[in-house]
Amino acid sequence: MEVDVGDQNNAEKKSTPADSDTKSSPPGSDKQSSAIIVAIIGAVATIAVAVITVVVPILTEDPASPTTTPSPSPSATPPPPTAPSPSSPPLTKSGQPVGLSVEPAGRRAVAVTATLNRPARSGYAYWFVLEVHQVSDTHSEFYPRQSLTQKETTFEISIPGDADISRPRTGRVFEVTEDMSQLMESGRPDAGDPNADFLLRQPCTCHASKEIALDFPS
Repeated sequence: MEVDVGDQNNAEKKSTPADSDTKSSPPGSDKQSSAIIVAIIGAVATIAVAVITVVVPILTEDPASPTTTPSPSPSATPPPPTAPSPSSPPLTKSGQPVGLSVEPAGRRAVAVTATLNRPARSGYAYWFVLEVHQVSDTHSEFYPRQSLTQKETTFEISIPGDADISRPRTGRVFEVTEDMSQLMESGRPDAGDPNADFLLRQPCTCHASKEIALDFPS
C-alpha cells in the first residue's frame, strides 16, 4: 500500500511547533537580562569611584615631608636692672640734686640752706647764683654767691643799702664746669668783661635746684 507523500509531510510539519516551543525564550526575558547587566555595571562603577577617592590622596601624599609640630616660643626674660651711671648719681625723690630753703636773717639779708642730695659730677662744681630781675626793665643780672661742697651749707646773702628792695630777686644752684667755677671764685665771672662781678645770662642750663624767691626784709 502506498503512503501519500502529502500526508507524511503534514505529519512532520505538525511536530515542528512543539519543538520550536521548547527551544524559544519566554517573552520579556531579554529585557530583564539587560536591566541586570546595567545594574551590575553601575554598582561596579560606584565601587571604583569610592576606591579612587580613598586611594588617590594616599598615593599623592609626600612621605618625605613629615608633619612638624611648632615648638613653643621661649618666654620673654626681662632684662636685668641697669645700674646707675657713675657720672649721673641718683637724684632724690624731688628729682633735684640740691635742695634749697630760705628764711629772713635781719635787715636786707636772708639765710639760705643748701642740702646736697648727691655730689657734683667729676669736673663740675655747685654754685648758688643770685638773679636780680628787671634791671633797667630790660634784663637780668646773675651774681655768683656761694660754692657748695658740703653735704649741708647755710650762708647769708645781703643787698646794699641803696639797692631797690622791691625788685624781684631769686636764687638757684647751677652745676658748672671747673673753668666757670674758677671764674666765679675770682669774683669776675664774665670772661668777656673782667670788670663786671655779674653775668648777663645764666652760666649754663645745668640747673641743679629749683628756683627760690629771695624776699629781703627792709
